[in-house]
Amino acid sequence: MNTNSPFKKFTQQIEKIKDLNILEEKLLKIIEKELKKLYKENKLTLVNKKIYLDFKFINILSRSAEFTKNAYVANNLFKKLKKYRIISRKSILYPKNIKFISSNPLDRSFLLADMRIYDKTILLKSDFLRNKDISLDLKLYFYLRIFSLYKLKPNEIMLFNNKLFFELKENCSIIILIKNQQNQDLYRPIKILFLDDIAKNLYLSLENEQGFIFNKKSTYYEDELLKFLGKNSLNIFNIKICIEFEYQINNSPMQLSIKKSNKFPKITLKEINYLYPNVIPKNLLSIENKNEDIYFHKLCNNLNDEMELEEVDAIINNYVMLDFQRFEKLKKILTIPKNKSKEENYFLYWNKFLDKKPSNSLFLPIESFLRYLLRKTDPSIKDRNIRKIKFTTMRDYMSIAFKYIFNTILIQGEISEKTVFMINEKITNNEKLTIKSIKKYKRLANFFLIGFTEFNSLQKINSVMECRRSIVFEEEFNSFVKDIYQKDCNTYKFTLDMRNKSKIRSIFLILLYYTGLRKTELRTRLLKDLIQINKNTFTIDVNINGFKKTMKSTKERKLTLKTNNTKRRVRFEIKNQFHLKILTSYFEWLSKNNYKFLFPRISNSGHLLKHHVMYDRYINNLSKELQLFTKRYTPLHSLRHTFATNYFLKNFENSDSQFLLFELSNILGHADPTVTIENYLHLDFMQLKNLTL
Repeated sequence: MNTNSPFKKFTQQIEKIKDLNILEEKLLKIIEKELKKLYKENKLTLVNKKIYLDFKFINILSRSAEFTKNAYVANNLFKKLKKYRIISRKSILYPKNIKFISSNPLDRSFLLADMRIYDKTILLKSDFLRNKDISLDLKLYFYLRIFSLYKLKPNEIMLFNNKLFFELKENCSIIILIKNQQNQDLYRPIKILFLDDIAKNLYLSLENEQGFIFNKKSTYYEDELLKFLGKNSLNIFNIKICIEFEYQINNSPMQLSIKKSNKFPKITLKEINYLYPNVIPKNLLSIENKNEDIYFHKLCNNLNDEMELEEVDAIINNYVMLDFQRFEKLKKILTIPKNKSKEENYFLYWNKFLDKKPSNSLFLPIESFLRYLLRKTDPSIKDRNIRKIKFTTMRDYMSIAFKYIFNTILIQGEISEKTVFMINEKITNNEKLTIKSIKKYKRLANFFLIGFTEFNSLQKINSVMECRRSIVFEEEFNSFVKDIYQKDCNTYKFTLDMRNKSKIRSIFLILLYYTGLRKTELRTRLLKDLIQINKNTFTIDVNINGFKKTMKSTKERKLTLKTNNTKRRVRFEIKNQFHLKILTSYFEWLSKNNYKFLFPRISNSGHLLKHHVMYDRYINNLSKELQLFTKRYTPLHSLRHTFATNYFLKNFENSDSQFLLFELSNILGHADPTVTIENYLHLDFMQLKNLTL
């Protein structure tokens, strides 16, 4: 074997990694084995002389049970290989949810289903529905709990008593579950459930015959369920596995994964109301509106809507400085010693400081959390039950806690639902944080609130602070583009280059819709990044050059590719004749006059500047205008959601699309397809078959 070969270098470098656990070492051996096969067949993919792991290689790995069972570990292993530059930094991460992505993603039910129990379960399901000795309410409860693919808790099933059932169209019914429905001051989580025919028929029979759904407490129905299971020598887990197995046989593994998944943007009442006008009552739509008001600070007395997060932090910090001198002293715990010789004194000082009981009870959970982190870091504490962390990790956790959690608790003066809401607001709405960082910060917030306070906030921090971003439907998007174009024609009427200035914002919207690019990615594109292949087919390149030249033009700082996977080429097709006409004429005019940027700046005197890009503020109002037009939460980023959902729905039935999610995540510039699934695909629209979005 050539000693200078990329594969040989790979094997030499992986031997030097010291922070691998046993499972990661096992997975790494599988990777090495598969790469060796590709090397012998001369099929290794290289980028800058380093091995590039693409979605085809990940698909090979996903055939191994070790990888499918340990997707999270594999994901972290790939991160380490990229971190130590053993593989190309452009390599795709192994996805955390491989069931969605693999070409043969057989669900756990194929491994765990017992055929003897399977036959018994399917027969029991059929028999119990026909059994006249079982009341209708028990049938519906049993079906929802064990014989369906729904993931419903007993208290959620009890919400069927609200009788918010709606028939959208033939063979498509929903029931809306709303918690805290009567309390108008609280956020009221809304869950929209698409009912299958069995659940629908049982529900309607109960409503018609009895006028109510469940007339007893959930404990009664759970007791009856246990008796039913005991009588038939079965348990919930085995029945669920058999039901999943049956569904997978009749459909596909990916359809089962989608059916079972809860982690994707859910459909909203307003979206349903747009598709099926006058079906959803106004009082339910008002609840969704109220939830949005809560989400956007309408109920926060200490803050006003126009404040930026930095201003909020300033208010909090000023309050803290005036009234909490102890808190200021506590902040100095973030100054960790650089020399190992000073570490012992650091731990002695802060442990002694934290031993003094604070006068304000709000400090108790805060200081308990800090003491916990010190204990996990202090090298002098020898305890096998304590999983040690590094100094840098401790400081990272403490910094997040001070900035996003502790300040908010002190300004509120209590740990309440409103406090949790504000913590989540600060994390979620910080545009400087990546999706990965937001999830990390929320996990830390949950860990603190659950482990060190009496306020159990895991459910609330995930559900209370939620505002569902809506997609934009084709018909309303077309109308909105024409509306913007007409407005801009009137704005620039009788001015120089009126025709082309009037098209800029409309074309910006069109390209967001058809490419799925982020707003900043599109704004910074050079004219040469857009290529017209034929009459209605184009490609657009996302690269670092546009960012660099934009910073030079606008004097902005820190504009760059979000991740290594952001660099990409997107191919798209425009079928709408109006969109195609204005884009083509605009592109031809810019090319003919040698403009540098795809979106040139309009000077104060009204001229289009050939060598300067437009400022971000020129398109900022488009988000507000789009939301006013749709009357839903549709910021510009919703067009990226719309692109992703449309792409997935259009290609899902294609038999050649086994790598569909990898293709889509590459187009969107995501390193991990899990990000695409959990944040961009509005999979509820799959329930509304034959629907054009």
